[in-house]
Amino acid sequence: YIDQYEIDVIRRYEEELYQFVETKHPEIFSLIKEKKVIDDEIEPKLISCLDEFRDIFAA
Repeated sequence: YIDQYEIDVIRRYEEELYQFVETKHPEIFSLIKEKKVIDDEIEPKLISCLDEFRDIFAA
C-alpha cells in the first residue's frame, strides 16, 4: 500500500492512516488488540479499510 509513495510522504501517510482507522474503523484496532493476530475475521476488514484510505489519501 505504501510502495507508490516517496519516503518523505510515508510518515504523513502513517499518521493519517492511524487517525483514519481510529475514527472510522475503531473495531479493527480493538480486534487486533484483543486477538493479538490478524486472522480471517480481521483481514478482510483491514484490507477494505486500507483500500478506502488509499483512495482518500491519493485524492
